[in-house]
Parts: sequence; C-alpha cells; structure tokens
Amino acid sequence: AVAVARALGIKDADLAATLAGAITAGGDSLDVDASIYADVAALGATHSFGNRELSGIASRLLAVKHSRDMRVVAGALRSLSDMDGPKGPLVVSVPKKVAFGDELTLSASTIFGAAVDLKKATVTVAGADEAKAMNAGKGGAASLAAGELFEGPGAQDLKFQLTVDGRPKGVTVKRKVTATTAVALKNLVAGVSTWAEADDEDGAMERLEGGATFQRDHEALAIEGHHVHVIFETEPAAGAAALPAAAQQTFVRFRHVESDVETFFVAQSRRKGKGGVYHYEASAALAAETETFMHKSGAYEISIIIGDALLGEMLVRELGTMALEFPKKSEKILPIYAETLSHETDTTTVPLEEKWHTFRDPPKMPPTIVSLFFAALAAAPAALFIAFGPKTANANVANATPEGHGFVGAIGAIFLLFGAYWFNVAPVNRIENIFMILVPLGVATAGLGFKTLKGLIAKRGAPKS
Repeated sequence: AVAVARALGIKDADLAATLAGAITAGGDSLDVDASIYADVAALGATHSFGNRELSGIASRLLAVKHSRDMRVVAGALRSLSDMDGPKGPLVVSVPKKVAFGDELTLSASTIFGAAVDLKKATVTVAGADEAKAMNAGKGGAASLAAGELFEGPGAQDLKFQLTVDGRPKGVTVKRKVTATTAVALKNLVAGVSTWAEADDEDGAMERLEGGATFQRDHEALAIEGHHVHVIFETEPAAGAAALPAAAQQTFVRFRHVESDVETFFVAQSRRKGKGGVYHYEASAALAAETETFMHKSGAYEISIIIGDALLGEMLVRELGTMALEFPKKSEKILPIYAETLSHETDTTTVPLEEKWHTFRDPPKMPPTIVSLFFAALAAAPAALFIAFGPKTANANVANATPEGHGFVGAIGAIFLLFGAYWFNVAPVNRIENIFMILVPLGVATAGLGFKTLKGLIAKRGAPKS
C-alpha cells in the first residue's frame, strides 16, 4: 500500500498513510485482489502529472474506498494516463497575430500541459497546393518565417498538419493568422491658427521632430475664431512592411486635464505617398465645436492615436499641452418646484374668478335673407297643399265632424311645435320641454284620429235615403 502511494507520487505523509490504511483494511471496504493494486502502482509510475493533480486523484481514490471494485479506480487512472500521453487529445496553440518579419511558432501539448515530440509539421496557405515544411522537433514546438506564408501584412487561413511521435494518425488544425506591421510618424506639425484650412507652412504652427512635444505656449480662444490643426504623415517603421491602405482608426485626442474628459476628432487621410506613406490632417474649429468640448476651458493634452487590424500595437503619440478657452455656458435658473395645473384649485379657500375659454370660433352662418328664402322654399309645398288641396280634391268640409276638426288641429299643433323648436322659440327650444308637450299632444291626436275614422266608417255603412 505504501508502495502504491509512493508510485502515485503522493509526498504528503498524512495522505499517504490514510491511503495505505484504506488499502490494507480490505474486507468489505475494498477489492483485495493484489493484481489491481499492482496495476494502480504501474499506472502511477508512468504518469507525468504534477503532484497537485496526483494528490487530487488520491483524494478521490479515498472517496470511493467503500466500493467493492477497485478496478473502477484503476480504469480511471488508466484513462487519465492515456490522456496524458501522445495518444490522447492534443492542445495546439497558434498565435492569432504574428509580425511580418518574425517567425510563426506553434506548440502542441497534452491537455495536462505535457509537451509532445513532433516528428513533422507542415503548413498550407488556403488556396495553395504546396505545403511548406516547418522546423519541428522535441518540446512540441514548430516554426516558420512569416515571410514564407504572407506576401505582406494581411490575414490568411492556414492548415497545419502535425505528425506526433507515438501517435498513429496525424493531426490537422486550421487557424486564421494575421501578419502585422508597425508604423512611425514623420513631418508632424501642430498648433493654433486663425486659418480655417490646415497648412504646414502656417507660421503659427510648430514642427515636432522625433518625440518632441510643444516648446511654445499655445492658446486658442473660441471667441476669436481660432482653429487647432494637427498635420502628420505615417510611414513603415524601421524594418517593417508597408500597410496596404490607410490606417482604419486615426484620431486626435483632446484630454481636459482638470476633468479628465476626452474629445476625439478624426484625422482624415488626404493623400498617399510612395513607399506606404500616408498624409493626415485633423482640425477643430473652437467656435463651432464649443458644445463638443462642453464649454470646458483650461489645459488640454493633445495626442495622436493610430490603430488598425494589421498593426501589432496601437500607436499613441503625445504632442503636449495647450490652453483652450470657451465661453461659459449660460445657466438657466429653474424653480425649486413646478406647480401642477390644478394647484390653484386644490389650495384655494375662496371662490375663484370664472374663466372663459374659446375652444373654436363659432361657424359662419349665411345671411338671414338666404335662410328665410330657403325656409320659404321648404314650406311652399305644404302651404300650396293646404290652400289648394281641398278645392282640387272637392273636399266637403261641411261633412267633417268635431273630432275630425280636432284631429287636423292636433296635427297642425305638432307641426307648429317642431317649427318653434327649429326657430329656437322659448320654452320649447329645449328637448325636455318638447317631450312634456309632445307626449300628451300625441296621445290626443291618436284618440281624435281613431274617433274620426270610426265616424267615417259608420257613415259609409249607413243606408242611403
């Protein structure tokens, strides 16, 4: 049992003694087949785990000490041992970026970090037929100059094929790798000017060579219409390849020293020179950009920031400090609280003055003569019927009964009632008053009509003399 613990590399004395006691207890606790422990010892002797991992395995071995089959533990250790060898899963690390002038190096190891021996390693660029051999050997590393794979800065899809010592089959890995470069600044001119257009021949501007910063005091006043101009060019750094196009991100940063608030302006690429040289200009019209700077006056640190997917590192160039002066922002004094629309109504103790509001102008009515003419035309058919209808129909009024006269009179009263309502005659200009008169008048009209019809039927049915 102690030999097993030693074979597993367990150097903790208490843990080794506990493991030994668990193994020697036998009985119902553990499988007492000695060959199983021999397998465990053999596996432990060939492992490449660190002591911390082995202590963890031993702890889990104790956790299953009540198992009747120690072969489960031996199988687990055997699987771990296989995973830690060249036949187990491999971890292949390939950098996402590599400098165009450097070597592209990959590494291969087991999942526990143990290095494997590479017998052969090749790499193929996507779209190419020929695979390029890499310098491979012990330690799990293989390398090849980036210039062998890339024509210049850019991204390529690469396929790596690895032959591992002790592994029957090769390993194929695909990765996307970007070859990067570096740029440097030259012909840097910056300063405050009254000219709206940036011009490196402006006498108010200061030329900054090398890593120099502002040597003069630069002060810009928004009220004077001053402009801040930054003019510079980029070129490939010493020994680096040229960018295929202007940098994607080129800014001039203004950092307010007191508040640490940063304001950025884009440096526009104006033209391209020879050998990967690009010309940039950035301008800030203080009067127009007062709101952009949030009216913050004081010292500002000026910097140039250049970034691109093909640059290994972002370039930051400090230019120095200049003073910018902006007009103060007008402050609007607000009341402590705002009264609600119903505040006066909710808090008053006396009757309030009646307020009249005109929500819309009354509709424009036609002249009175036009209205009267239209009413006369509408009433003309009824008037003509009353005047000439009975004569035309040879009506015999003498035969009419008192109920008939009452019926005709009730109908006329109904027409007069609606006419009074139409002409807004009080008190029948309100709908509730009309109903108070119309209901009994309607009942009387119906009754008189019934009696009139009954009398006419009786006369028509009587024998003629």
